[in-house]
Amino acid sequence: YAKTVDVNQQLDKKVNVADMRKPASDVAGIEEVNAKQDAIAYTPADDSKVVHSTDMRKPASEVASINEVVKDNGDGSISFGGLTIPLKGSVTGDFDNYRQTGLYSYNTASGAINNSIGAAPDGILIVLSESNGNIYHFIITSYSERYFRIYFGGKWYDWRKQLFTEDLTAGLATKADDNKVAHLSGTNNFDNVPTVDDNPLLLASSLPSDLARTGQANTFSLLQTFSQGIKTLQTGSYDDANSLVNEGLYFNTNLSIKNGAGDITAGFIQVFSGSWERIRQIMYSDVTNNLVYTRISSDSGSTWSNWVQIITSDQVPTDLARTGQAQTFTAAQTFSIAPTIKDASTDKGDNQAATMADLKSVENSAWHQLDCSSISTCAFNGIMLYKIDTTQKNIYFSLNDDASKDPTSNGVMNAGTKLLDFSSVAVNVLSAHGYVYSNFGSNTAVSRLQTSGAFATLSDQLYKPSGYIVASMGDPGQPFAYIKYDSLVNN
Repeated sequence: YAKTVDVNQQLDKKVNVADMRKPASDVAGIEEVNAKQDAIAYTPADDSKVVHSTDMRKPASEVASINEVVKDNGDGSISFGGLTIPLKGSVTGDFDNYRQTGLYSYNTASGAINNSIGAAPDGILIVLSESNGNIYHFIITSYSERYFRIYFGGKWYDWRKQLFTEDLTAGLATKADDNKVAHLSGTNNFDNVPTVDDNPLLLASSLPSDLARTGQANTFSLLQTFSQGIKTLQTGSYDDANSLVNEGLYFNTNLSIKNGAGDITAGFIQVFSGSWERIRQIMYSDVTNNLVYTRISSDSGSTWSNWVQIITSDQVPTDLARTGQAQTFTAAQTFSIAPTIKDASTDKGDNQAATMADLKSVENSAWHQLDCSSISTCAFNGIMLYKIDTTQKNIYFSLNDDASKDPTSNGVMNAGTKLLDFSSVAVNVLSAHGYVYSNFGSNTAVSRLQTSGAFATLSDQLYKPSGYIVASMGDPGQPFAYIKYDSLVNN
């Protein structure tokens, strides 16, 4: 039996009837509970898929509830993550103007707000401002939409919408086509070989083990053939320049190379290959700076054009005449043929060369001599001076000399006498204008001039004693007598 003192010591561990939520008759014993549990059909939890206390980074005592993460401070502000955001009021005018940290409400139904976003007219704007000048805007609309944007580098960036799984279900966002995305079966391992434009990517394991790298030195164990030649300097003793048809730069050391260029024996040969079987060679001297030649083949090197020297600027004489510029010659110039001058100007200065046209013009406008003493067909025996006017087709003439070749013909020249013969100058004489006169003692005889063929004849009788002078004069107002002609003999 128990002692009274033992009973008293156990009283604080007893259960009173008043402490029980159910009467003793409604409480099942442990045996009854076990029996009931065994009778219930249930699936035990998969131990690999439940959270154990050992899986948690923090013990339960150190994990905050949602009410502890976001806390209503009771003074118009909220706190989370150690940051207190005060309630600032309502947004009006423009979202861009709100840059102080705070919690703002807005309602576009009460007035338009610039730079707003979302389908709902109202919501909450959360503004976070950093000391470096960056500003973050977060919007939660009354339709549960989420938007955010940032002010960075002196400008606002566009709003971005936050999407949730429900958005995909509701069709608010486009779900990726599962057949068009890459699948991973492990860390960075694709289930299938990725393709670009339906072409599978080349796997590293499929690359040849002897693949050459352009950025590294390579040793080729087999002879290599290049369709375009190697575009690096190749040095060698080449027998014939015609054999260098592959594109590249060659340095020839053979002083007796065949088909070389000009005075170049050894030096650089550069080869260019193009379309239509064209090949061009340029040969440079390695001794003389400005000795360069070029040539071309139009049939892949079977035949070649002649080498042509490329003239450099230092090979051009400093006193080379330029045809398009005025030139001053300081030394006498000798021409194998007469130069042709195309300058038709009339004002040529004192020292400018005359053209053939200039000389012809001078000749035509000059006075010429015609010695009639050797012309048997005319009666005038002296020197006639004449000048041709090609514009008017006139031949002006002047007589002042011995009258007649025949002093014995009664001392006169009858009407119709052929006084002057113009057949060596004009083809036909069309008309004559002016007079001739002679003095015999105290008598003066005058006769008008007329024409017959290429001759100027007398219309009246005229004295012709030997030693007496016959002179010509023009019509009134004309300084000279003249004839009109149809064409000139030498024109």
